[in-house]
Amino acid sequence: MAAVVFSLKNLASLIQLNIGFAERFDERHIESFTLIYMRLIGLKHDIEPLEIASIMRETDAFALHDRHLFMTLPFTDKYGAVVVKNMLEEMINEPIASIEVSFPSDGDTPSEMLQSIQAQSIQRFNEALEFLDPFILKQ
Repeated sequence: MAAVVFSLKNLASLIQLNIGFAERFDERHIESFTLIYMRLIGLKHDIEPLEIASIMRETDAFALHDRHLFMTLPFTDKYGAVVVKNMLEEMINEPIASIEVSFPSDGDTPSEMLQSIQAQSIQRFNEALEFLDPFILKQ
């Protein structure tokens, strides 16, 4: 498998790990890493973890929760994250709605980055991702 699979309960820790790497390697620039959320609701094709992993690098990680997919993409800007999303769209031959947030431009902490995804989800999809609340309220 090319990427590492995480449980949603570890999402904040996974984001914090990427923040730690960015700070450790002095990579704290506008888009040190990108967290991409993909809304898989309404797709005709069920996406399996092995399919997701096949398009990702060994340094990437993802968490799949119901019909919600989160990917952390180190040393990747938002443009690069969209390229990964496009690869997944080509694989299943369906468009996927997504939100991309980058460290540190969209948040300095896991909570701030997830708040940004939450706000954009409400604005774009008229849907609060309530399962993110424990991560947002925790910090």
